[in-house]
Amino acid sequence: MRKHDGRQPISNYAFKRTAELAIGSNQPFAPQPLNAALGCMSYFVVMWGSNSASVEVAVGCLVPVAQAQAYLKQLESDLAKVDGSPSFFWDDGITGTSDGIVCAAEEAVCDGKPIEQTPFGRAIVNCEALGVSLRVWWANNSPDAYTRTPAVASSSEAFAIMREKSGNGAEIGFAMVAYRAAT
Repeated sequence: MRKHDGRQPISNYAFKRTAELAIGSNQPFAPQPLNAALGCMSYFVVMWGSNSASVEVAVGCLVPVAQAQAYLKQLESDLAKVDGSPSFFWDDGITGTSDGIVCAAEEAVCDGKPIEQTPFGRAIVNCEALGVSLRVWWANNSPDAYTRTPAVASSSEAFAIMREKSGNGAEIGFAMVAYRAAT
């Protein structure tokens, strides 16, 4: 797992492109400062559970929620009450959010490609195998947006929601609460 080591910036303001450069770039999604300037919101992915530090991510890095950007830091105690701990935010490494990760999976669905082959899909399957829970939500102007996600019990249920919502303007969101059978 690639984890934040405290040396690289994690603030969404560490990405300092101007709106003109971002709009003119070949990026499939707008950088977080542009998202904020345009009044757009972003996706966030948080993983929690005793094995959460063992989840392999192919892009970006996992950041302890306590060390994440201000929005998540403000939610840290609430997330711990709802989801438990330890918890990690999956930073896409570009926007300071999880937009790049979730949007790439959504784009794959729209292109008829399997979600399971995207970095997000592989991480969901990995979370399920490790008994790690995962929450994805679209942060809107509601302070409790993260709580307004349906609960799913498996990767197949999570993928079904993603297939249903992708490409039609609907927000992708779910909380996959993983349960491991007692051994």
